[in-house]
Amino acid sequence: MFDIQIKELYKYLTKKKLDKSFSIIKLKRESIVQYVTKNYKWILVPKESHMTLKNYESDYKIKDSTHLFFIEELHFSEITYTSLCRELNNKDKKLFQEFKDSCSKEDQDEGMVSLDDDFIYGLFDDDKIVAVSSLWNWGDIISDVGVLVHPNYRKKGYAKAVCQTLMSNIDKKFVWRCDEKNKGSYNLATSIGFIHAGVIQELKKV
Repeated sequence: MFDIQIKELYKYLTKKKLDKSFSIIKLKRESIVQYVTKNYKWILVPKESHMTLKNYESDYKIKDSTHLFFIEELHFSEITYTSLCRELNNKDKKLFQEFKDSCSKEDQDEGMVSLDDDFIYGLFDDDKIVAVSSLWNWGDIISDVGVLVHPNYRKKGYAKAVCQTLMSNIDKKFVWRCDEKNKGSYNLATSIGFIHAGVIQELKKV
């Protein structure tokens, strides 16, 4: 399951084709990142790193972990609040900035939404943006979903609604990521229909 998404993700990150279940790829990076799924594992390492197949298990440990989700088919029987959603553009810049300013820096970093993203939808309460979902394309086939909700409008189903509205209007394979400690994002992903596919782990030298 999700072979297409995993291989496209690998190709986007490494500019190579995934043909082995385990690989160490040397790129210009600041940290060592390990992708682990059911059938595949690969590690992206800085060019100056001395990591090898022999020493990575004994000399490195996991610093933090991110959940990785994919969704095979969209089966959204009925999307609530979809009439409150629309695509955003540069004319919404002021409204969007007011919305982002209402959210904490931590929430902004976790939500990963920007008016410059490849696709972006907002959910409105009157003339005010209260929830946003955006897509960042990883290559030509897969897109990473981001979402951010105004702190006063949470637990109303707005996050799910704006994500589903966006996804139903875009022909892509979708990926969802969230920190292992972010239970809210984890539960939102599964409520939308995403399936946990693996983890992204940052490694550090022991």
